[in-house]
Amino acid sequence: MIRRERLFGAIIAGVAALFSGVVAGAETINFQLNTGKRGQNVLLASDIFRWQDALPMKETAPGQYSVSMVEPWLYRMEYKFIVDGHWIPDPGNSELASDGMGGWNSVRHVDFREDPILGASDPGSFVRNEITVRDWEGDSRIIKVVRPRNTRGKRLVVVYFNDGDGYLEYANAENLLANLSKDPKMPAFAGVFLNAKDRDREYYANDDYAAFVARTVVPAVERTLNAKIQPTDRLIIGISLGGLSSFYITLKHPDVFPFVTSQSGSLWFEPSRMHRILRKLSGRKLRFVIQMGLYDESDMVSSSREMARALEGMGFDVIHTEFPGTHDWVPWRNLLQQTLRHFFETR
Repeated sequence: MIRRERLFGAIIAGVAALFSGVVAGAETINFQLNTGKRGQNVLLASDIFRWQDALPMKETAPGQYSVSMVEPWLYRMEYKFIVDGHWIPDPGNSELASDGMGGWNSVRHVDFREDPILGASDPGSFVRNEITVRDWEGDSRIIKVVRPRNTRGKRLVVVYFNDGDGYLEYANAENLLANLSKDPKMPAFAGVFLNAKDRDREYYANDDYAAFVARTVVPAVERTLNAKIQPTDRLIIGISLGGLSSFYITLKHPDVFPFVTSQSGSLWFEPSRMHRILRKLSGRKLRFVIQMGLYDESDMVSSSREMARALEGMGFDVIHTEFPGTHDWVPWRNLLQQTLRHFFETR
């Protein structure tokens, strides 16, 4: 079944009740413009919407226009009002940034707070290794592995990250794993950081790459860890195309990766093909987490909803979360603790 998180109702102006919930803790921010003229068509445009989509503003009093949106998970946003087709900065906001075309955008800072578990960890708590494996084309690949120095009798869980260098550099994944490993309700976490040789070719649901991860990388990692890991103690996760790839690896190798998280995954790619594979997996105990930003491109948002519905209809365990953010590392890293707790926390 789909487990829904807290539902905030109408998320942005004109949006109906959502298929699934937005992560708890979101607040709304308001934008207002007084034009002094009634009956105008007033919109809010922003870099969050890539300056393409715009939110309609409601006339709340004669000549006074307003719109609310869920506070985005970022630190600043640039915006303009569109009044009867004319783009103008916010006259009530003195902070401006060049729009690159000789004009100005208004700047609004957002009071977003990072998950503190992403902060610094004890540098001596983890051992770092690099292992070299050969891929299906005979090329050498370096796989980065971090593992706890002392598991203190805990079971060991291994998290595989597509776009691994991104998770290391931008998502503080090593700190997260180290800090979560200290939690008595959590297992010890090792992290495996994978990087594509040719991202477009390998992450677009590529059978060779999927088999390489499941049949070559996993055994090599577990030899390095000197551990036999149960399938339910493995998770594969990725962002964007890496989220599609992670999803596809679970579909093709459910015996190795029964758990998967797709963060803003490109699940618009060949959905009929994915559905055909999923139908063949009916009855398998697979668990999916699909996370998508409300302010991502509309086809990304709609395809993630459609895939979650399809998974539910086929009887799989799925959580579909829509976060108030864009295609960005800020929300992705701040959802990691929630994701790992969903799969592995002792309750």
